[in-house]
Amino acid sequence: MQVDTLQLKLTQTFKFQIVTFFCLGAIYGRGAWNVFAVLFLAGTTGHSCYTSGVLWFGNLTQEDSEHITLKNLTANYSLGDVTPTLISGECDVTIATENGTNVTRDCPHGWVYHSEFESTIISEWELVCVRAYLSELSTTVYLLGSMFGALLISPLSDKYGRRVVLLVSLIVQAVVGSCVSLSPNYTVFTALRFVVGFFNMSIGLSSYVMVTELFPEVYCTLACCGLQIFWAVGIMLTSLFGFIVRNWRHLQLLISLPNILFIVMIWFLPESLSWLISQGKLDRAQAVVNRIAKFNGIKNLDETLNVQHYSHNRQTAEEQRLVQHSDKQNQLEKENEEVDGQKFQSSHNERSIAVQNYTATSEPLNPCSSSDQSDKPSGGKCKSLFVLCSNPRLRIYSLILFYLFFVSSLSYFGISLSTPVLHGDQFINLFLLGVVEIPAYILCVVVGGRFGRKIPLCVFLLICGVMNIIAAFTSNQRISAIKILSDVCVIISKFAITGVYTTIYLYAAEMFPTSVRNQAMGLTSFFENLGSLTAPFIIFSAKSIPELPMILFGAVSIVGAILVMIMPETHRRPLPVFIEDLESLDKRNAKEHIEL
Repeated sequence: MQVDTLQLKLTQTFKFQIVTFFCLGAIYGRGAWNVFAVLFLAGTTGHSCYTSGVLWFGNLTQEDSEHITLKNLTANYSLGDVTPTLISGECDVTIATENGTNVTRDCPHGWVYHSEFESTIISEWELVCVRAYLSELSTTVYLLGSMFGALLISPLSDKYGRRVVLLVSLIVQAVVGSCVSLSPNYTVFTALRFVVGFFNMSIGLSSYVMVTELFPEVYCTLACCGLQIFWAVGIMLTSLFGFIVRNWRHLQLLISLPNILFIVMIWFLPESLSWLISQGKLDRAQAVVNRIAKFNGIKNLDETLNVQHYSHNRQTAEEQRLVQHSDKQNQLEKENEEVDGQKFQSSHNERSIAVQNYTATSEPLNPCSSSDQSDKPSGGKCKSLFVLCSNPRLRIYSLILFYLFFVSSLSYFGISLSTPVLHGDQFINLFLLGVVEIPAYILCVVVGGRFGRKIPLCVFLLICGVMNIIAAFTSNQRISAIKILSDVCVIISKFAITGVYTTIYLYAAEMFPTSVRNQAMGLTSFFENLGSLTAPFIIFSAKSIPELPMILFGAVSIVGAILVMIMPETHRRPLPVFIEDLESLDKRNAKEHIEL
């Protein structure tokens, strides 16, 4: 790639790249604050009915009042010659009578909260008992906003630039996030959180793309892995913020106002060099090159650092690429002429569609190189998706990958959001769940290069599934050692599902043929978001059946591990260009299996 060559020449000292990387990494990691702060904004609180003797006995019948007796010392009140006791539950109050009949009433005067938090949305708006589901609903609405943000806002960065979209998103999120802390009721809170999630996803994706376009391709994998570590640090900082600030309104301000600092960072950073060149903005691109060269101490700006030189070569390379695709299409048509009527017609149509789409939508696997591709609209999109469903082998692989994306998102967010129901301190638990992601990211780079994608993915899913099931059956034990074992299993499962999340993206990109890769990856993101939207309600079921969430997360992960065994290995294999290339991929895997 011509732009990649230019970027290599600008990395003699890496000073500019490192400074920019840390700025973008901080912005990327702050996204975890908005995702996981809900654990403390809607912190779990113990509660019981508020009992007021005068008001309560005004609601009792004369017969109830005459039969009240002292039975369970929860609250004592005097009523004539009788000293009654009200047994305050979480959602009702029970009054015992002399004849053994209990009088039960719903909580008419609200609740008393017993919590380590000064205030939460649960205590302020009484999201308990029949309204308890509203807490999880607000989380689902936030994740729904993230999904729409990815679909509607992020594509604008291709048109208007990464830096502009990032600036606007940070500004809007800072304003709306601050307004969340002033929410007068639950409805306003949930609506504003939707907007926060809407822009949070676009901020994360734009900063990620800017990092991939910052480094030459040879350093891209390391840079992307390092960026994920900032996300883990963001989770750890969220636990620290929640521990220090126990008022939900103050906590919301704490995670919103730092956007002002990040806005200043982005203001002084230049636009993506790759994007500027791809859009033909050569004067601005040359200014960026000069700025990077000056910052990195490159004094001699010769012809090799002239943007015009790389722009011309890029155009020539693009023309050559199109000619090669045209020649390949003609060659395929010529070969098909030897096939008889009906068979020829079917093969010709399928290959023609594939070649046309490859010419229009071809992109490299490595995200760092994507900016060098022309921004032509994807021709034959409907046809490509039809081929994705019509080919038996690709249909099976696609369904399995869609399931794996659903499982990885469901388990990741499910385990993360289940922090309050784990044993021990919930702040420490969330901190540990962030710490454990760092070695997972590093391990994925190491084992992925040595063992490929299929085996690590299968092992990660199995570990996640087994650990979740063990945690489910040990969580309610009274023995402290077993409780600790349960928490350890949850932490290990978080480590494993992080490995799954990291590996599955690369595996899917290498699995789908080039002719349908763009559309197929778009479909996988739908199932990924579906998993994250489902997770909060599965966690809510733990209030009725504590073991259910972990058992479910474990079961779907084990099923995923079994399904992975059906899939072929993609590591060190040529990327499939056409649907038929999957057959050669399967044959090569079968041959290696026989040799083993």
